[in-house]
Amino acid sequence: MSLGEQLKQAREDAGLSIEDLATVTKIQSKYLKRLEVEEYDKLPTPVYIRGFIQKWARVCGVDSEKLLLQFYRENKPLINRLEDRNLSYTSKDRFIITSKHLIYSFIVLMLISLGGYLAYHQISFQVTPKLHISSPKDFNSVSEDGSVLVEGKADNAEKVFVNDREISSGENGSFEYNYELSSGLNTIVIKAQGSTGVKVETIRKILRP
Repeated sequence: MSLGEQLKQAREDAGLSIEDLATVTKIQSKYLKRLEVEEYDKLPTPVYIRGFIQKWARVCGVDSEKLLLQFYRENKPLINRLEDRNLSYTSKDRFIITSKHLIYSFIVLMLISLGGYLAYHQISFQVTPKLHISSPKDFNSVSEDGSVLVEGKADNAEKVFVNDREISSGENGSFEYNYELSSGLNTIVIKAQGSTGVKVETIRKILRP
């Protein structure tokens, strides 16, 4: 007797219909029917077929090992083909994330973040204006003269201001301006404005008695 015939006989000897067997084993009746008529190519992978046979044998009170051995003898080529097909689908369709993938992803993100940080500061460094004041050098000083020469250089600047008054500057950013001093404390605010609108400033305070 073939495996399908033995399964059918065991079921009938146990007084069960296909539907009864499906209810007890929790296996869909369509799979039980295909197993009984030996349509193995229409069933799931061999690991499921083994489970179906074991449940069938247990419910019907027959030796499952004997039935499984016959299944392997009769269907060895089919089993190999089904297992190869399942392995192929698994290798193509599944992507398993491992700790190595997470570590690599973290390193890449860190490198991208670091590159962005350095690029941002490099650009900021290039566009931020800088002031170099050569006169008057001291932040606080005393002068009896009626005026003081404000002189220096502004890097990365489009405009230079002295107390909100725009003054001219050379191609290399150098500038000079004769500032009239009033009696008492004079506060001179020197500003440089870059192309992006960013401003920097420095202050000189001069006391004229």
